[in-house]
Amino acid sequence: MPRSSHRAPGRVLPILWAMLCGPGVHSAPIKVHQLEGGLSIRMPEAASISEESSAGDAVVYRLRNLTGKRFLLIYLGNRPSFLRAPRGASASRTSISGLAAAGIRWSDSQGRQFGLVRIRLPAQRWPAFVQFSYGPLSRDEADIAETVIGSVRTGPQDGGEQLE
Repeated sequence: MPRSSHRAPGRVLPILWAMLCGPGVHSAPIKVHQLEGGLSIRMPEAASISEESSAGDAVVYRLRNLTGKRFLLIYLGNRPSFLRAPRGASASRTSISGLAAAGIRWSDSQGRQFGLVRIRLPAQRWPAFVQFSYGPLSRDEADIAETVIGSVRTGPQDGGEQLE
């Protein structure tokens, strides 16, 4: 769920993705990753994704950068955790890929960014929800996480592309 102050991807996004992927990366190729339940996301090609849990009605994925730092957690299932945040957090409702989404974002006293975004998927299907969470991240890392969140689609997407 992009923030209202979200930067235009044209020139800034490749730089941010290169920052996520590590030093020495001059261009930022992206890839499409298919998730369970017919969902897909676009993510930096150099980032890794692992399925951490597949118990009961839930599947959990973790996205990590080149150094192994987790920058995004993705929950697919029917019973996501309650969206809670500290006092002063910013709550919003919007649409991502035509689907109803609710988000909560905040930063701590050190400027680290946190976010939870829950998307309600079409009725009569599994999963009923996809929930993203991140933090603590730098502002640039949070922008990358938000870009991945905003890329979620029901169904396949076109393949990766080169961002320069």
